Amino acid sequence: MSAGTSQFSQFVRDIEAGSEDGIQAEEVSECDLITFLAVAQKMQVDILPITWQSARNMVGRGATSTIYEALINSQTSFAFKCISDDQKQKLWKTNNFQTLINEVTVLSQLREHPNIVELQGICWDVTADDEVWPVLVFEKAQFGDLYNFLKLPVGRDLSIPERLSLCVDIGTAIIDMHSHGMIIRS
Repeated sequence: MSAGTSQFSQFVRDIEAGSEDGIQAEEVSECDLITFLAVAQKMQVDILPITWQSARNMVGRGATSTIYEALINSQTSFAFKCISDDQKQKLWKTNNFQTLINEVTVLSQLREHPNIVELQGICWDVTADDEVWPVLVFEKAQFGDLYNFLKLPVGRDLSIPERLSLCVDIGTAIIDMHSHGMIIRS
């Protein structure tokens, strides 16, 4: 058995013996697709039979990812969060997989949080050079992201108490994500 296989076997045993609270970032020494899959399995994240189409409309961009949308039917659409092409080129694969592992771990620990959109599962992005990258799948919010919501009539017509309540909800979500190790950058 090779050293890599031995390390992976130990990693899987550590995950299986781990607490129900999830996996701490320090526990993951080698970050690659197999490690990501082991974490996704431990955190009970579904692998969805959805075809990811990179030609879909981009609806947002963050520090490490790009968000795309796909309409499933007249009432349901999904948001697909992909590691951005720039990020894939900037960082080592290990760093990108560590980011994905951390996000899946935190989102799995915050399931059913009233102020955080729930991770529905993962699908795949296969690049032109046959690299496989996980894509995080979320149900798209009815009014899109906060920026677009506030530009819509329903967002512009919020009263001051409703706006303050929205701010409290956002603050609560950020505090809860920070307490689970997720750092939000602007």
